[in-house]
Amino acid sequence: MKQLATRRLFLTTGTKSLIAFTGLLALPGLSHSAILLTGTSEHDLRSLIRLLEDLFPHKDLSKQVYMDTGKIMLDSLGQSANNGHLLHDGIALLDTMAKDGDWSALTEQQRLSALETIQDSVFFSVIRNTAVQYIYRDPRVWARVGYGGNALQHGGYLTHGFNDIDWLPE
Repeated sequence: MKQLATRRLFLTTGTKSLIAFTGLLALPGLSHSAILLTGTSEHDLRSLIRLLEDLFPHKDLSKQVYMDTGKIMLDSLGQSANNGHLLHDGIALLDTMAKDGDWSALTEQQRLSALETIQDSVFFSVIRNTAVQYIYRDPRVWARVGYGGNALQHGGYLTHGFNDIDWLPE
């Protein structure tokens, strides 16, 4: 029964987040400077970039990918009055867990511990689900994670990737 409760919680939280924040998947239409006027700040952006680095730790990934993803997410969140404050409020919550009031300045272990305490929150769910979309949609990330790109551009999976596995015995 415990497994069903966990699965049910996962499904309901994910569904609610998806329904509530469907607009986040749209391409950004506002400039970064316009977003900063809606309640977010450079501190929010810096903290979001640190959050992305902690959630998706790829050693070979450049800081620029995280920065670009953070800016796109700020634009997406800023398109809705309801979502515009989600990031700011979530970062403020994380900042309350730091003695000096700056979550992004904590050590990696302290940051991860703080993230574990909020992992069931709507803020965390929205940020994680949105970031997955934007980070792994970026062609600069594909080579780093072993994705060769869209197989249709290379004639389909039968001619590109279908039989490329080397770990399965013949």
